Amino acid sequence: MPTTAEPLPTDIETLRAIIAAQAAELATERRCREASEAELAAAKAGLVAKALEVETLKIQLARLRRMQFGRSSEKIDREIDQLELALEDLEAAAAAEGMSADPAEPRAPSAESRAQAGRRKLPEHLPRTEIVHAPFDACPSCGGALRPVGEDVREVLDYIPARFTVIRHVLWPDNHGENGRQSG
Repeated sequence: MPTTAEPLPTDIETLRAIIAAQAAELATERRCREASEAELAAAKAGLVAKALEVETLKIQLARLRRMQFGRSSEKIDREIDQLELALEDLEAAAAAEGMSADPAEPRAPSAESRAQAGRRKLPEHLPRTEIVHAPFDACPSCGGALRPVGEDVREVLDYIPARFTVIRHVLWPDNHGENGRQSG
């Protein structure tokens, strides 16, 4: 499609001004393009890092599942639960942003999941045997009767072939007299 160009001025100073304006416009466009390319490269690097994190979590989870069937361990079970939670968080964040579930595509960052401290309580349906560990029958300093003020209870799971029982160890403190100490 033919276009008619405006006739160029014959004045050298005007021509130089036109060339300088075009050079400045070209330099500005080049800087904008370079800045956009740098932002794109940083975004791609972040996405690749998140995809790598998801893949690493999946590999660790698979390894721990294989270990779980080799031997039973509460620590391995807790670690599997933590990794599953972290993986769910990453996948949920990716779904919220409209990303696909493809591990090759990057995921959004997730919040850290926290491990539960301590052990779970033993099931109530298990039979229990209570063993009381009293420090003395009577106060060693005055010979008076001891009364329970508090107790430390520790439950231990015991396996007797073909059945489980819970043995409760109750420790009474020595609260009579001047000792004020607690055995245990």
